[in-house]
Amino acid sequence: MTFYDEEDTLAAFSDPDGDALAKIEIISLPALGVLSLDGIPVVPNQEVIAADLEKLSYTALPNWSGMVTFTWNGSDG
Repeated sequence: MTFYDEEDTLAAFSDPDGDALAKIEIISLPALGVLSLDGIPVVPNQEVIAADLEKLSYTALPNWSGMVTFTWNGSDG
């Protein structure tokens, strides 16, 4: 499953100066499954530049379905 949805991501990010989202920092990972960046597992505190957000994906555990969450902070650089 691809993580990045430009509309949802940008709606979750706001900046008082109106600057665009430059990067995110992964704060916490999903409890079940693997969050990856271009096929490589992501680690806590890893930064992902905005141009690479579409390369984030989530792989669920076999036979699992339900909601998955992880925490991130956005930055305008």
